[in-house]
Amino acid sequence: MKSVSCLFFLVLILAIWPRRILTHGGNKNNHTDVLTEACGKTPYKDLCISSIKDDDESPGSDLHNVARIAVKIAWINASEAQDQMKKMLDTASLPYIQQCLMDCDATYDDAVANLEESYGSFDTKGYGDIVTWVAAAMVDPQTCEDYFKDIPGYTSPVTSINNVVMQLCSNALALTKLVADGKN
Repeated sequence: MKSVSCLFFLVLILAIWPRRILTHGGNKNNHTDVLTEACGKTPYKDLCISSIKDDDESPGSDLHNVARIAVKIAWINASEAQDQMKKMLDTASLPYIQQCLMDCDATYDDAVANLEESYGSFDTKGYGDIVTWVAAAMVDPQTCEDYFKDIPGYTSPVTSINNVVMQLCSNALALTKLVADGKN
């Protein structure tokens, strides 16, 4: 009987031990799986993975932190986009372009504030507010683009910048909704 108990105990340990190795320990492959699976549910999958994977907070992240990092990256990019627009404003010679860039700067004030607020709300898991603020921030780059459409013949000098910010916000929104819905 003693040998049966020992054998049972040994089989139990061998059955549980490999599972613990695969499911614990914050290993990089586990994180890569979470990141790949989560980003697979966003509109811009490749951008999602490439923008999040090298972030300092990324290794060992769960879905909550992947979404948080996505919001942070959208926030940083919106801030940098606004800085680039301010530099363009300093060198723009046409009054119409100057006005559009000033309007974009004001619009980006809202986007940056909404994304900053969203990032801070991850601490309290205020996902409903985060979804609202990120959705609002996502509209602001398109509003900036629309300023340049008022007079035919002019093209926006910030289209590529705006597109990246919109895509990052779109991914952050999708990831936050996944967290809010308890899915991954």
